[in-house]
Amino acid sequence: GDGFSPCDGDCADDDPASVPTGPNSPPQPDAGPDLILSDSVLCPVDNYGNYVCPACDLMTLMLDGSSSVDPDGHPISFLWSSVLAGPGTASIPVPTAMTTELWIESGVPAYGGSVVTTTVVELETLDCLDSASDFLVVILECFGI
Repeated sequence: GDGFSPCDGDCADDDPASVPTGPNSPPQPDAGPDLILSDSVLCPVDNYGNYVCPACDLMTLMLDGSSSVDPDGHPISFLWSSVLAGPGTASIPVPTAMTTELWIESGVPAYGGSVVTTTVVELETLDCLDSASDFLVVILECFGI
């Protein structure tokens, strides 16, 4: 199996009672609300009189798929993924958990300016026969002060 499907990834589970039968409705994923966040970082002056800004601190956010349901009552599995737009990094260390963390680090702002990091997060849910996805957007603006 792939560690994602409640039926070991291939729906040919050793226990036929756990494989959904009959008409099936896809799960209804809920990735949670979009988020707009801001942070700031102090930009020290170097030996040449220039402001040098680091990236803002790594932010850890909780992703919670616990409001996802399967209308037929079948067990569902979860797969989180992220796509980053703009400078910075984003990762999900445990992508198959119902509730997990999203780690985001911004790009480096200029002194007196800001940099925006946008992350689109997808929650895919699977009930062995059907899958469905929901998305949330996280916008992080890092200011150099």
